[in-house]
Amino acid sequence: MATIKYEILSKSENAPIYLRLSIKRELNIPEDISIVGFDDMYWSNSLNPPLTAVRQSGYDVGKRAAELLLQRIQNSTRSNISVIIKTKLMIRKSCKNINVVKNISIAI
Repeated sequence: MATIKYEILSKSENAPIYLRLSIKRELNIPEDISIVGFDDMYWSNSLNPPLTAVRQSGYDVGKRAAELLLQRIQNSTRSNISVIIKTKLMIRKSCKNINVVKNISIAI
């Protein structure tokens, strides 16, 4: 049995590729490898196994980015800031044990 590895994906849309590759390499999900997606696509729960994913509000991200862009246009000397976007971890069956991260920081 392989050592458990944690695979954090930048987008949930890549998860089916990782799931297929894991199965092709005879890794058992989640016993050998845990897979976590980001964005919690509408089909994440339909995968086999259902994908654990970080859910975020695209609306909130876009709104905050637009606000910061307007501020940057008005004051081009403003330094970068960190923004905390609320997220929710949707725990499904693609993970065995994970450490929960409540917030993800995005520098804009």
